[in-house]
Amino acid sequence: MNAIESFIEGGFSDAMSYEKFRQLIDELLSQNKVTGSHQTEDYIPYTTQNIQRMNRLDKHYNVNSNIQQRLQQLKRSYTFLTITEGWCGDSSQIAPVVEKMAAANDYIDSLYILRDEHLDIMDLFLTNGTRSIPITLCIDNELKKVLWQYGSRPLEAMKL
Repeated sequence: MNAIESFIEGGFSDAMSYEKFRQLIDELLSQNKVTGSHQTEDYIPYTTQNIQRMNRLDKHYNVNSNIQQRLQQLKRSYTFLTITEGWCGDSSQIAPVVEKMAAANDYIDSLYILRDEHLDIMDLFLTNGTRSIPITLCIDNELKKVLWQYGSRPLEAMKL
């Protein structure tokens, strides 16, 4: 059994809700710290900016009606598990969107884990051999398997 299978079997043991993820970022920032193993002052401005981005998206982003309609048609239990860190700029743009998508259907849960605390899981979902984040996994809770992954950055965005 690999790391993600063990994590799923264990009931997503130390994954956190979006609310807890946001609280953790705020709490650490109040102590001049950031998430992750690299505690450097360079990440503080990124984290501060990411809080502002997430606040804006939390307040103003709405799921496209076509996508919302398709999400509402799902009748099985899924978990969107996002591997991230609070200082990650791409994550600040993706996490609020994932959260709103999950909220569109009661069958979808949304959870977050920190990359640096879950390298065994992260290493199963490398992007071109790197630990690029965020990565969002769609897990079928009944089958207990990953159906698809999204991330780290869409090709179209990289071209821009």
